[in-house]
Amino acid sequence: RAMIAYWRNICPGNATSYDEGTAFKIYTYTMRPKIEYDINYDIASGSQLQVSQTTYSYNSQKLINSISITNSNGKKIERTTKYPFDYTNLAYSYGTPAPLEKMVLQHMINYPIEEKTFVNDMLTQYQFNAYSDYRENLTSDAVWVEPLHIYSLKINQPINDFNAVSSGNGITPYTVDSRLTKDVSYTYYPNGNLKE
Repeated sequence: RAMIAYWRNICPGNATSYDEGTAFKIYTYTMRPKIEYDINYDIASGSQLQVSQTTYSYNSQKLINSISITNSNGKKIERTTKYPFDYTNLAYSYGTPAPLEKMVLQHMINYPIEEKTFVNDMLTQYQFNAYSDYRENLTSDAVWVEPLHIYSLKINQPINDFNAVSSGNGITPYTVDSRLTKDVSYTYYPNGNLKE
């Protein structure tokens, strides 16, 4: 409740009354886990079978940027995520903000841009979500950001980490590594609605 309120009659037998109340603030806080332990037991013997520890880390915007799982066998699996505000260096050379910068300006900060999965510090999976900006016409100030491509890394063996995305050439806001394959491409109608 946001208010505690009471009413009282002024004179018995009369409909005249007054109300009084006190507003109070309810404080709420986001609870973000830091470490989580998962312990599996053998019910029959009561012995501990396996323990895994999951560690969460967060960025300055309080979004998860890393989840690290270590099991009792010593295997470490880590998943890292980058968001639009992690790419402030990817801008057009002629001064117009790149789509990722526009996402930050439009408060679209929780969209994953780059996701990597590591097993024992070796890269096993990679995905990059590319965005483009759309303007209805050249004189319009209404600009919105829309998904353009989804790139991924197709590998059979784990590899060392590498920078798969770098600053663009002035025409495109970023360039992707040649080892990435384009899994999904979005096309749009002239009005900006998704075609396929």
